[in-house]
Amino acid sequence: MDEQSEHTSLESPESRPDVTMGPADEGGSGPSEQAAGPPRRPVRASERPRMLLLSALASSVWATGAIFAPLLLLTVAVWFASGRPGGGADVLTLALGVWAAGHGGGFTVAGLATTWTPLLLTVLIAWRVGKAAAATTRNIGGRSTADVRAGAGAVAIVYFALFGLAAWISGLGPFQVDLGPTLLQGGVLIVLSAAVGASTALPHQPWMNLTVWTRRAFRAGMLTVMTLLAVSSLTLGVFFAVRTEQTADIVGHYGDQGWITVLLGLLYLPNMVVWTLAYLVGPGYEVGVNTTVQVSLVEAGPLPGLPVFGAVPTEALPQWASVLMAAPMLASIVWGIMLTYRSPDLKLARVATAAVTAGLWATGGFVLLTWLAAGSLGDGRLASMGGDVGEMALLGGSQVVLGMCGAALLGRLFAVQRQAVRDEVVRADTMVIPEQAEKKPDDID
Repeated sequence: MDEQSEHTSLESPESRPDVTMGPADEGGSGPSEQAAGPPRRPVRASERPRMLLLSALASSVWATGAIFAPLLLLTVAVWFASGRPGGGADVLTLALGVWAAGHGGGFTVAGLATTWTPLLLTVLIAWRVGKAAAATTRNIGGRSTADVRAGAGAVAIVYFALFGLAAWISGLGPFQVDLGPTLLQGGVLIVLSAAVGASTALPHQPWMNLTVWTRRAFRAGMLTVMTLLAVSSLTLGVFFAVRTEQTADIVGHYGDQGWITVLLGLLYLPNMVVWTLAYLVGPGYEVGVNTTVQVSLVEAGPLPGLPVFGAVPTEALPQWASVLMAAPMLASIVWGIMLTYRSPDLKLARVATAAVTAGLWATGGFVLLTWLAAGSLGDGRLASMGGDVGEMALLGGSQVVLGMCGAALLGRLFAVQRQAVRDEVVRADTMVIPEQAEKKPDDID
């Protein structure tokens, strides 16, 4: 080997043009190699205001169009299928009203006032607003929290102006929006989505400034919520499969226009998933005043004529099926053990604290989802639909917190942390305690 090649082989990663030193991955420690792209020209101070305004305007309009355009096409298709009642202005205002309703608040259609927000639209809107804020922050060369505030604030202002205009125009047609609650809830959704989206554009995520155990607790709590949502989705699919005949009868009742009710029901499918989560946790949900749908008890009257309600159980499940109610406890135990396994550097007291915090994060997720999925269809018998926030917080929270704490004790009992050291589970934000690591024969002189 000549001197030049030897010098190249011994070159440090910092001196290579195509290697960047980054934080370690979740599974280990060490430098991460990434192909270095062409350097971006820094944005000059005199160009920042114009760049910020143009980028916020373009990304906000794109985020609006990405959600509103499919809704408009769907509304036009429904309009043609129903015999083209009204005029083209009614179609436009109806599409604008549906889009505005996805931000939260109440609306009225055909004289029926409702506060049942279509969560599918809400999730898509939050995702697109976050993407718009991230793109704006990157375009102005975002490197600090001030850039995040600028990018998120600009997108929030522009998008909120478009949203408010759409809500006002929709009131001129058949789909009337309750401006006060809609603007308030929509504003909160827009600001939070823009703030979270803009922060993802930073090289160093702000949440990495939190303590190690706080980050792990948040991750474990959110993974527990997502696991239970997946189980709820599977359970809801089983209910649809078992009650296929009843759902088909509802669709067939509308004849050739039955597909319209199916598409409308898809907007509320995430709401039904959250209702099923309340069903599994224990308190169940309501489909009208003085009604209850639980695993062991079902007291419900006639249901609305929408296919999405075809999956609502009409009778209690057999006793053996009550095992479904163990899903929250089992999910919290699994992720609690994973929390202990991936934290070999934390002592028992700190692991227990992280487990309790993870349970509280999961409880907060239950409460937020239950509140968002609930609502009303008019002020009559269907004035109360969805799960009860207080009961979800009490029953769901107690199960998850107990499961997480039990998992922390199980982790110690079965030496999960020592096994993690043997498997060299070292995260980017951890440092194995020296006395926990076992000395290998190769280390002996």
